[in-house]
Amino acid sequence: DRKPLTKLFKDISNDYLNVYYIDPHNYLCKSEICVPQIDNIPLYADNSPHFSTNAKFILVPFFDKEFGLIINR
Repeated sequence: DRKPLTKLFKDISNDYLNVYYIDPHNYLCKSEICVPQIDNIPLYADNSPHFSTNAKFILVPFFDKEFGLIINR
């Protein structure tokens, strides 16, 4: 369950102006079940949350958007 840690990180980011909480979970898991691949690219290298070599750029659009929002504040 990731909710307690997510809450902690959000609380910290709300308490400090220079701390941002960026979570790619919803980007990767668009439904209640997280899929093991996107666009036929396996996401994970093993049974851990480590990305496979082929999936290392999957989050580029997500981080481009999120960092853009932070930079343009």
